[in-house]
Amino acid sequence: MFGGTQVLINGPCFNSTNLIICDFDGFETSGRLLEDEVALCVSPTFYKVGQITLRVSLDDGLTFDFTGLFTIISVEDVPDGVFSSVTESNQKESDFEITWNTDALESVDEVDVVVYGYREDDYVEFSGPLVIVAQGVDYRVGYHSVSGLLDPQIHFDVGVIGVIESNGQGENSLGGGQECCYGDDGMIINIVDSLGGGFNHRYHHGGVTPYGAPKKVPYMSHYFVDILPWTYCCTYGGPDECTNFARRRPSQTCNNYVPPALALGSGDPHISTLDSTTYTFNGHGEFTLLNALNDIFILQARAAPLVGTSDATVFVAMAVRFGDSDVIHVQTNERRVLDVYVRLAGDGQNFTRIEFDQASRWSYSGVSVTGRNITSDGIIVSFDGGVGLNIKAFEGAMSIFLVAPDSFRGLTQGLMGTWNGNASDDFLTPQGSILSPDLTTEQLHYQFGLLWEIGAAKSVFYYEPGKDHEFHTNRHYIPVFEPVANPSVDQSLVVEVCGTNPFCIFDYQTTGSQSFAQNTVKSLVQYQQAVDNRASFVSCPSLPAPAKGRAIVATYKAGGVARFVCDASFELSHVVNLTCQSNGTWSHGDIPTCMGDASGQTKTTPSRTGTPLVLSRPAIIGIYGGTVIPIGVIVLVVILICRPKKRPPSSRKVNPSTDQAEVQENPKNGHA
Repeated sequence: MFGGTQVLINGPCFNSTNLIICDFDGFETSGRLLEDEVALCVSPTFYKVGQITLRVSLDDGLTFDFTGLFTIISVEDVPDGVFSSVTESNQKESDFEITWNTDALESVDEVDVVVYGYREDDYVEFSGPLVIVAQGVDYRVGYHSVSGLLDPQIHFDVGVIGVIESNGQGENSLGGGQECCYGDDGMIINIVDSLGGGFNHRYHHGGVTPYGAPKKVPYMSHYFVDILPWTYCCTYGGPDECTNFARRRPSQTCNNYVPPALALGSGDPHISTLDSTTYTFNGHGEFTLLNALNDIFILQARAAPLVGTSDATVFVAMAVRFGDSDVIHVQTNERRVLDVYVRLAGDGQNFTRIEFDQASRWSYSGVSVTGRNITSDGIIVSFDGGVGLNIKAFEGAMSIFLVAPDSFRGLTQGLMGTWNGNASDDFLTPQGSILSPDLTTEQLHYQFGLLWEIGAAKSVFYYEPGKDHEFHTNRHYIPVFEPVANPSVDQSLVVEVCGTNPFCIFDYQTTGSQSFAQNTVKSLVQYQQAVDNRASFVSCPSLPAPAKGRAIVATYKAGGVARFVCDASFELSHVVNLTCQSNGTWSHGDIPTCMGDASGQTKTTPSRTGTPLVLSRPAIIGIYGGTVIPIGVIVLVVILICRPKKRPPSSRKVNPSTDQAEVQENPKNGHA
């Protein structure tokens, strides 16, 4: 988003006479030739995220005959390449150290360290350089100590903030958001009790479309109006300032919370519906997992035989769309575990693979996709409408965990069932017939599961070249319905591992894999625990704190006890402990007041539960085409400005941290 990304361009045949110009959605930058088939351009600064058109000219901007796509990533989602640190023993505001990744830039010998500024008033401005900190710093060293940066005539702070990741709700029409932070007990941490608690955000961290205007810039508007006030009030300020902040920016509580419904498709494959009916369906093709709100929400799954066995199938891909959102397709991959593709709304069948090595979180229209540690944590797909999906893969089989909002209640159909609190009608066919929950696996296969096969016209899947809906469909496939003892498996191990769990036994006998069966059990246990926690959840609301005091609450769950304390030199009017009751209300009792002469009294900072986030001075550090950037208020950005060196083409290496774009002759689009 800050720009400065080195974009390698291949596709056209370049020659030494070409004058290369790159047009990034209307912003032109000069490029240079690296090899006969590779050119380089540096991206400009943007105040938005998402995909834009990248056009390339070979004649100094007279014509742009080559076109590709370039994706702008939010500053909070870009992997850290430049860092700033302030030691505990040296807390001077002007002294800190900047370090950077020496593999981040191509063909660079020296860098300049420069301070830029960012502000939002009536317009958005990224200005500078305000201060040139250092020139000609050896890029290969990877660090530079900054001392005495602050001029008495320049009033700003420089430093680094920790990255706070929001798990809050999707953006709303006003651009607000809600950050929720959880403790070890799984409960939301209240900012009244701990600095680690989340709070209401005035501006959503993902920005608001149309981007580029004040209050709508991804992350930066949120940083200005949410992160900086919290930092000054609760990190630098005293207890009164932080209490006032918490009063105006309260944490989300679980009081009156309506938990979502949960569904699961995993293993060989076994499906647990939104009303918690679990059954096995081994189709071979593409099926409707869930339609909701009269096809506004569409979730589809592709099933194919597991490699090494012809007796049963597993999920190998899923595709999902919510209303006018972009389409997300996830499929298993032998090397990367899972691959994710996105199709922009209105872009026909053009899918682009998401590169999680460039950023772990990607925002699109109506949906965001996160892939941090894909092997262990899988892929998380979050829709603005409140739907969440966690997709994982193990031994080539995909598990799909769905979290459905209350708005879906009574308006769902498909393999994941009819959600209405009545498990007896989960097997609703597309024709409207309700089948008995007592049907056998074979009966469910033919009378229910196969009926939810989708047609080619309804598919929202991505298809690799040469493959289509029919390629992935085998209507004559007959699976094993009741597994028999696998001769290659020690049957005593089946009993030891599975006990009487029918789904574990099914997977062990059909696949012959103990680890596969154990993973099936793990998924089903996690699903059931989530369902049980959902059913038993009770929480009490926040309690008002007395002036010059606070409430100490160990937990807001049923049975939790709240007590009250006063600041130094103040005393409670009376002692009272309140208990969170099973109906979600506190026991009766008057909130005490704190009495005493407040004038001239020294107040101690109250201890807070949890571990507070330790921060240094508020700023943002970035890398901009070889420039290191701190960002202050103005927010300051320290940038490394690179001084390119000439390197023979034979020694040039393409660094994986640079973006590589393939552009094609109009009108076809490539990818960037």
